[in-house]
Amino acid sequence: MKTINNTGYSRKKLVDVAEIIMGQSPPGDTYHNFQKGMPFFQGKVDFGEMYPITRVYCSAPTRIAEPSDILISVRAPVGPTNIAQFKCCIGRGLAAIRPQPGLDVFYLLYFLRSYETKLANSGRGSTFDAIGRDDLENIPIPLPPLDEQRRIAALLQRADRLRRLRRFSRQLSDTFLQSVFLQMFGDPVTNPMGWEIMPAGDVFEIQLGKMRSEREITGDYLHPYLRNVNVQWGYLDLSDVKEMDFLPQEMGKYLLRKGDILVCEGGEVGRTAVYNGEIENCAYQNALHRLRAKAPNRINTNYFINFMRAACNSGLIAKFSSQVTIAHFTAEKFVDLGVMVPPVSTQEEYSQICDRHKIMSIRQIESSRQSEQLFQTLLACTFSEI
Repeated sequence: MKTINNTGYSRKKLVDVAEIIMGQSPPGDTYHNFQKGMPFFQGKVDFGEMYPITRVYCSAPTRIAEPSDILISVRAPVGPTNIAQFKCCIGRGLAAIRPQPGLDVFYLLYFLRSYETKLANSGRGSTFDAIGRDDLENIPIPLPPLDEQRRIAALLQRADRLRRLRRFSRQLSDTFLQSVFLQMFGDPVTNPMGWEIMPAGDVFEIQLGKMRSEREITGDYLHPYLRNVNVQWGYLDLSDVKEMDFLPQEMGKYLLRKGDILVCEGGEVGRTAVYNGEIENCAYQNALHRLRAKAPNRINTNYFINFMRAACNSGLIAKFSSQVTIAHFTAEKFVDLGVMVPPVSTQEEYSQICDRHKIMSIRQIESSRQSEQLFQTLLACTFSEI
């Protein structure tokens, strides 16, 4: 089906101008971390800044994306996109979009990024949002001549490059704290300095949040709640906070207190931040663990955040995660995680470094936020005019 918009350019459904390959997860015993077989991507969690990041390989791929295919996340969350750099296997969390001749791949990529919010709003599901083939097939694509597509894509690529530079400078800054952590405390896997190791369940009270259910959003007992996406490394992203009903008796269980540590149960498992009372009467969803120190003077929160990051980077958290199609860091596994517990004085020395770094990081976060907002505005303006 083809329509004409007010610029005179044709507009076609995505299915008419591109091949769509829906992902399908291979048998669980055919993918691993041994770097043998074909790279396997499962969802948005695998997306790097420009290209997906290879973590898992598959020896019996089912659905395959080719180099330069657009990968789009179709579940939890819906809409984020990236470009396949090489042939890869894709799981159920992704679809591959392969443009036909006459459609520039980067033009399509940026259009899909401008369309991401609309696509995300069409997601549905009782436990997590997802879209199907029909949702992708019916996306309306404006089609200027190929030369005009390439001109638009080139302009957006230049703007995108500036946005990425801001983000990259922030990422470089983030590596500083990890470098200092490893120098002061060593690798959490090998514990070369011989610190005391305690099970996380002995250090913290660990509890998952409330399961999200559309049936329970009646408006009678609405409270803001934090989700996986709100918890970033070392800070809370509060740009999109949703509400859900929590009965009075439930708030006693799920109400967050200042100083609670939040750890992602799924997605980028182990990602950690601290709630400092930023939102009044705030609860949390079951995609997050809430940690409360049994002995508050034993573990410094700045230290623990960076312990978790080092544990993720070293593969320690992955060993404690259950993984069928999507990785999960279950409460049963979490309580057994070995936590290095150096002397409090050493933790506090590191925490002071973190506090000084945080002042600079706040400025970088704001700069990155502004550049991201400007880029999204440019995307919206560009495609609203086509």
